[in-house]
Amino acid sequence: MERVFIGVLWLLFLCPLRLLGAPLTIYTELFPPDQYLASDGRLTGYVVEVVQEIQARTGNQDPIQVVPWVKAYREIQERPNTVLFSMARIPERVPLFHWVGPVKEARSELYVIAGSKVSRLSLPQAKALRRIGVYRDDARDQHLTRMGFANLDHSIDPEVILKKLLLGRVDAMACAPDIMPDLLKALGRDSSAIRPVCSFLKTPIYIAISKGTSPEVVKAWGQALEGMRQDGSLQRIYRAYYPQGVAPGS
Repeated sequence: MERVFIGVLWLLFLCPLRLLGAPLTIYTELFPPDQYLASDGRLTGYVVEVVQEIQARTGNQDPIQVVPWVKAYREIQERPNTVLFSMARIPERVPLFHWVGPVKEARSELYVIAGSKVSRLSLPQAKALRRIGVYRDDARDQHLTRMGFANLDHSIDPEVILKKLLLGRVDAMACAPDIMPDLLKALGRDSSAIRPVCSFLKTPIYIAISKGTSPEVVKAWGQALEGMRQDGSLQRIYRAYYPQGVAPGS
């Protein structure tokens, strides 16, 4: 009887730990320099390293899965215990998720091909463009949609959007400056092929965690990131990818 009683107590003790340690589905997309595949096929990048350090500090060993943004964004809204990074924290998203961050700040630009007659313009003026290529369901797409843009051309692949721009199938492309050099390189082009004409959005970037996930998990991830700010490891990782920059809160 004593052994049974001890066994029950042990199970009760383990139960909260199992809830806290419930498997997480961790999603990301390829978005250099924050998430990309190294030459050996290994997933790396600034936010990848941040998440891996958080995992180490919280004892989480669940794999990071690279999937299309559209799939990940849909699933994090539908399933608990789901993590998605990196995500821009914009007003319409705030109530949908738990937020761990910020880990960086992102800017957005409208780009045109170098030979375009379009000069610097305001965002309202951009509504007069024939087509603007956007990455489906990302922050730029949602922001422009909220502002009433009816000329958006959607794609689930940023390289496809850039190809359309270079071929003249869209007049402009909405993109973060951080990713543009890698997109151009992948297509065998350089920065002389395009030019920015409108800066229109600056957003903090976070790690998003789905609703329904244990509050203890969310708290543990947030505390781990704050610990990284305090001990300087967040800034160290940030400087490896953005040598002249300062990580938020560092």
